[in-house]
Amino acid sequence: MDIKLEIRNLLESEFNTHHLDINDDSDLFLNEVLDSIGTIRLFLRLEDKFDITIDQAELDIQDFVTINAIYQYVIIRLKGEIK
Repeated sequence: MDIKLEIRNLLESEFNTHHLDINDDSDLFLNEVLDSIGTIRLFLRLEDKFDITIDQAELDIQDFVTINAIYQYVIIRLKGEIK
């Protein structure tokens, strides 16, 4: 499974990003892909897709600013590590 591709596909299907010129380091908030409600939707989709838990007590929004940051967060969670 290509996790980064899965994240890109999730963003495209859930947030209609296909028309935007974003790359893996683009700020998803500055590019108006994510807002407060969108971030919650993203958390739920990531939890479902990758069977991980996003612990709100340990949440750092910087982990979700770019596709690369989301990828690193998911990898850490899949390995069972606590960030």
